[in-house]
Amino acid sequence: MEQELVGTLRTLIGEGTRAGVGPETVFDTVFAQFLRAVDTLHRFIELAYQESKSLSAAARKELIVREKRVQRLLGEAIRYGAERGRFAADDIGLKAHNIMVLGHAWAIRHWMFAGVMDSVEDYREFLRPLVYSMLETGAAGGRPMIDQTNQGVHK
Repeated sequence: MEQELVGTLRTLIGEGTRAGVGPETVFDTVFAQFLRAVDTLHRFIELAYQESKSLSAAARKELIVREKRVQRLLGEAIRYGAERGRFAADDIGLKAHNIMVLGHAWAIRHWMFAGVMDSVEDYREFLRPLVYSMLETGAAGGRPMIDQTNQGVHK
């Protein structure tokens, strides 16, 4: 299922960028697809969070590799918006990671949404202002920037 999600996200980003679709539309489409996948895979995601410490080092590494694939694609959708001046261009990897964590909350904390959110689409609409606030905001003055190559922090 993860490979299917990665393929779908790649296709959505590729089609949107080649057609010159607006950055918000590309991001919204990718984010919606990601959240639908989280909804479908919620049992697997919840299990992964619960059992990740008991996995072998190799299995844990593979789980991280899978997550980073999806994170990179979310980052591509953000970068497309940054290149067009719609989103801030800093900390794209960190923003993509935070968006993944917010999405995963639907799977791992689903019981908190009972009676409040009827669907993952409701959750997406609830998250939209928060996510866009993060995407539109640049780094705070003087805060170390996160190196997007995962080499560390620099000033």
